[in-house]
Order: sequence, then C-alpha cells, then structure tokens
Amino acid sequence: MSETVEAIVTAALHLSPDERAFLAELLLKSLDDEDQATIDAAWAAEAQSRLAAFDRGEIKGTPAEEVLRSLQIRNKP
Repeated sequence: MSETVEAIVTAALHLSPDERAFLAELLLKSLDDEDQATIDAAWAAEAQSRLAAFDRGEIKGTPAEEVLRSLQIRNKP
C-alpha cells in the first residue's frame, strides 16, 4: 500500500461514522461501470414485475421464518 493510501485510510478512520459512510458510498460509486444505471434499472423492473405477479396471486411467497430455518439447517456443520 502506498504512503498516500495509508495516509488517506488513517485520516478516513478518524472521521465520524456518518462521514465514513458518505466517503464509502462515494468511493463505491466511483467503481460503478457506465452500464450500472442500466443494470440497476433492469433489476428495478424485475422487482416490480415480481411484485405485480405476487399481487395478482401468480406466485406465492415463503414466510421469512421458514426461509431462515432452512438456511440455518443448511449451514449447520
């Protein structure tokens, strides 16, 4: 890691939690490709489509307790 990066990290760790979150968001956004807006729009459209299908009764949901229980069983050693 370069000295510049180390200095930035050290300074960033002295920021308030809100300031660090803001900085992190800006840094993450800087990594998005140009196509990210298109991808985000496609996912939003898919989510809306699935919600509409659920509202019409075309698909059924699974209770959160059941999903969490199955994940716990699957993740046991």
